[in-house]
Amino acid sequence: EPHVNVLINRGTQIVSVVATLAIFYVSRSMYVLIIGVIVHRVMLLIASYRYMPLIPNLAKIEISRIKKVAKFSLKLTLSVSLVFVLRQGGRFIVGAVSTVEAVAFFSLAYMLTNFAANIISFVASRILFPIFAAKCHQPSNLQQAVGKAQIFLVKIGRAHV
Repeated sequence: EPHVNVLINRGTQIVSVVATLAIFYVSRSMYVLIIGVIVHRVMLLIASYRYMPLIPNLAKIEISRIKKVAKFSLKLTLSVSLVFVLRQGGRFIVGAVSTVEAVAFFSLAYMLTNFAANIISFVASRILFPIFAAKCHQPSNLQQAVGKAQIFLVKIGRAHV
């Protein structure tokens, strides 16, 4: 019954959008978007449990699995928060003790000093990783590809230093 799934999904989306707009009209806060997503997910959970019993839903998940997912989510949230603080900490400190112009100068200097590392990261994630993923099924080619990639990254690093 895919049409029931579509109807329930669209219906809960419409109700959550209306709820988001109504709450935004009253509070004028950007946090209302989060509330709208939460309303949508809760309504979708209730509707799927009630009207789509054949489709597995969150109410049938074991508690031990939920605990594992919650622990992983907490670790991931802490990790992302720490990375955010480490990357933006300098700007916060400079912004707290100086002017907007100093923050802009600091941001520009930080960007220029990390340019080579950003290029290497971009190449590794967007070009080399797909190549490695394609060569994973051929171990003999993978070692050769890794060697060539290391040489390529060293050349890029030397070109921008």
